[in-house]
Amino acid sequence: MSLRGEGSPSAKPKKRVSLALAGLERGEVLTGPQTVHVDVTNGCNTNCITCWDHSPLLTIGRTSAWKRQRIDVAALEGVLDDAASLGGLEAIILSGMGEPFTHPGIYEMIAAVKRRGLHLTIITNLVAADVEQIIALGVDQLLIGVQGASRASYEAFHPSFKNGEWD
Repeated sequence: MSLRGEGSPSAKPKKRVSLALAGLERGEVLTGPQTVHVDVTNGCNTNCITCWDHSPLLTIGRTSAWKRQRIDVAALEGVLDDAASLGGLEAIILSGMGEPFTHPGIYEMIAAVKRRGLHLTIITNLVAADVEQIIALGVDQLLIGVQGASRASYEAFHPSFKNGEWD
């Protein structure tokens, strides 16, 4: 779902392919990535039973130190600048081995991406998100994991379910 009714970026595909082919012929890279996917945090606010990182059914769980790992805002800005300097960068995807909206700097990260004029997709469960702020900052697309078509199925998938999440 795009918040602005726009799909993912696909501008200039012929030029991108031409540069890639020319680079192959010349043995050099002539354009940078079109999209960069950044995992911003390992921490999560749910423990979905289907998750490969946070499920309570895992026989070998992740350590608490691993769950606290996250990229800081300055590091993300460095990634954005480095990728843009290669040419051709159009889009950023923010997600994580956890939930991006549990990161204390997520709204700064969103602003950093949008200041650079890039298309932004966030993969999220939306539980901890401030939807009004997401809209105000101009997020282009949210990919939302729901894992439940009814309150009962949602609770079955989320053992740490808290009142209000479904509502």
